[in-house]
Amino acid sequence: MSARASIVLPAMWVCIGAMASVGCHSGKERDAAEAKTESDAAPASAPDASMKRGTIELDPQERTHAGIRSIPGAAVSRRTEIAGYGVVLSHDTIAQAVAELRQAEAIAAQSRAALARAQHLANTPGAMSADQVETALRQSAVDSSGASLARQKLSALIGRPLSQGGARENLLRSLADGERKLLRTTFAAGDAALPANATIRVFRLGSREPQPTETIGPAWAAPADPSIPGRSYFAVLAGDTLAEGERVTTSAMTAETLSGVIVPPDAVVLFDARPWFYVEHANGAFARLPLDTNRRVEGGYALSTALGNDDRIVVEGAAILLAKEQGVEEPD
Repeated sequence: MSARASIVLPAMWVCIGAMASVGCHSGKERDAAEAKTESDAAPASAPDASMKRGTIELDPQERTHAGIRSIPGAAVSRRTEIAGYGVVLSHDTIAQAVAELRQAEAIAAQSRAALARAQHLANTPGAMSADQVETALRQSAVDSSGASLARQKLSALIGRPLSQGGARENLLRSLADGERKLLRTTFAAGDAALPANATIRVFRLGSREPQPTETIGPAWAAPADPSIPGRSYFAVLAGDTLAEGERVTTSAMTAETLSGVIVPPDAVVLFDARPWFYVEHANGAFARLPLDTNRRVEGGYALSTALGNDDRIVVEGAAILLAKEQGVEEPD
């Protein structure tokens, strides 16, 4: 190889290396520029607000201004409570069914008496003919069937009250006369059955501060309502505050018991179509936690998970905490 060729080759390799180096750096710079362009072009998407459950810290002045009040999360064991929907039945339908039953029972009693006389006079000078005895027997059977049908109609209308004997007769009379009102309520499918001694609380619709009206005595099973799936019950209302045909909401305690920390209804806030509540930690910070409202008990809702020993449940000012957490400023 000539001296000139030996000089040209190293120079070529130097040029090639320089071009590769420049190309490499250019590629890195181009990739970085494209990434920056894509980053600038992509809109900044905020995370799901329902998942932002970080702690909130308030200074003493903010806490006082917000009216925050919290209570200790004491563990208790209480019976579960279920909610339903009911209607106060009109007494005229009950009165008609009771009247038909009374009439059918009277006719059946008369037929039985006539049959008994015919059978008693058998083989005596005043005995009826065999045809007359058979007619009396047939009529007694027909009238007994009529009384049984009337009884079944009344049972289909108002179920089978738990009262028996004279107490049942007095109940039917008072319902037919309108002295007492009959409530029919249905609880959602899947709810536990009511115990035999269950008392149902009744609340008026549309009342801002509903006053509960309790039922007299225990409730009893009602025929299923084809329009509302679930368990239906009858109960006699106390007092005369509700009108016949009025729609109401109801609640009752079941035999099931739930244990856990009770969250009062005043502590519940709705966000993203779900219920939540706030706890105050020992260091003064607040945190939002989910709440299962299916675990309803007397006085609130039972938590399925335990809180910290020093955690307190916020019962006043939870809505303000939610607003601060979501970055909503309070109006001056």
